[in-house]
Amino acid sequence: MADQETPVRTSPRAHAEAQSALVEQVLHGVEQQLLGITRRWLSRTLVSGAATLTSCSAPTPADAGPSHVRPRLPDASPTSSSEDEQTRSARAREAERALLAEQLLPGPKGQPVNVTTPAPGGGKPLKCREDEPLFPVRASGLSVEGAPEYLELRSLRLSGEGRSAVQEFTVVDRFGTPCASASNDQCRSKLAGRVSEAHASICVDMCVGHSVVTSQGDEVKQWSGPAELRQLLGDIVSDNDALLLVASSGYQLECGNPARSTIRKLKDGFEIYATRTTNTCAPVEATRYRLQVSTRGELRELDKLVVSRNWDVCIGREPTGLIPVPVLGGGSALGDFLAHCARLEEASVYAFERMVLELTALGAPSALIERARAAADDERGHAAVVGQLARARGGRVQAAQVAPATLRNLEQIALENAVEGCVRETYGALVGAYQASHALDLALRTSMAAIAQDEARHASLSHALHGWLLQLLEPEACERVRCAQRAAVKRLRDACATLDREPWHAQVGLPPRPAAEALIDELTRELWHVAA
Repeated sequence: MADQETPVRTSPRAHAEAQSALVEQVLHGVEQQLLGITRRWLSRTLVSGAATLTSCSAPTPADAGPSHVRPRLPDASPTSSSEDEQTRSARAREAERALLAEQLLPGPKGQPVNVTTPAPGGGKPLKCREDEPLFPVRASGLSVEGAPEYLELRSLRLSGEGRSAVQEFTVVDRFGTPCASASNDQCRSKLAGRVSEAHASICVDMCVGHSVVTSQGDEVKQWSGPAELRQLLGDIVSDNDALLLVASSGYQLECGNPARSTIRKLKDGFEIYATRTTNTCAPVEATRYRLQVSTRGELRELDKLVVSRNWDVCIGREPTGLIPVPVLGGGSALGDFLAHCARLEEASVYAFERMVLELTALGAPSALIERARAAADDERGHAAVVGQLARARGGRVQAAQVAPATLRNLEQIALENAVEGCVRETYGALVGAYQASHALDLALRTSMAAIAQDEARHASLSHALHGWLLQLLEPEACERVRCAQRAAVKRLRDACATLDREPWHAQVGLPPRPAAEALIDELTRELWHVAA
């Protein structure tokens, strides 16, 4: 009897290795595509010899080497041309003069940005305690009806917008004796516990709010949101009453910064200047509002003004749960910008570390997991380098704080990756290459040349992960992910259309509006068209 052919079975390990090899090919392909976009685009705009990226060439399959080896971008070499050296030098000088003139031109007339002069009206700056520098309200200064035995101010982290679950809280101030006339220990247990729900006042990277908790006898109550706080406070008669009402209504109060926040007593209430974050990416924008709070607790917006437009151009991958912090003004606008960038670079470490955990839980190909782990290491180095540059230019670097979060499902991971990785981080990688060639600050230009190479690899990881996740999702979920990516591209393009130019942008090498729009056009043609 003839031998029967035994079917070949692929072991799980061999299947996993095959998957990783396929992912490595995608990673390498997207990475080279990004470098190709950079090379082609910069070759049309840069002066010969001015950039470190114009002469790089994609390696052929024969000399590409292992995919985990970082691609090396050689320095630009002199061009070979029939023109003599004098003619080439003259053309280069003329092109550079035109380029510098374009970069140093002021942006279109519009609302002021980076306003540092005090708000009008003669209001007084807000003061915070040294041990609580982020919130100017004092528990002892609240004019609470009924005079409870004890009250405490809490800072809350919540699960979503509106009235939502309290995930954690911090006591920022207290006044009185807790449970002074309580008949048992239940009062103290209630105070130590977490109230189930509260009102979120601000949702940017995460949802936060404030509440007042009171105790009277055995009763413990929480008051959050404008309506409940009006009921607690009654007439608004003190600075602290008015400031608490403003903070609970979604405005940000900054201590010691009269350009952002002041308060002035009026005949029938208070005039308060406070801010809101009105755009979160490309650029990050803060708007100052002039508010009137009446003694009856009515709050009105009288006028508003954009006071900062920080062109951080979506640096790095921003993690879900990044806790917003007030700007600590330093010695220069350039130093402040770099300090903000250093914080975002550090935040990217958390994003990639979380990616490692989630991809491991999902059983993702090892190539994706190892790339994510390497990206976290890259971002640690970026944060250190950019932080040093910021401090050398007068910036005050703040540590990134990210709220703890549970592991997400496939669609949640895909949605974030499509927006943060495939759009924001990819655009940021191309802008980094632009900075490496255009920054007038030579130390920053040198640093960005290395960082841009890393960011190109991170962007390629995002696109490879995008393809792998879409294979696992249902068609309806895939369409939701693509829709989110299209919306992110549109937001980026809309933000560029309203971009104002700052004098220090040339120092850091940020692209002016025409260049930024050209970068987006190039990415749309080469990469983002697949989301359409």
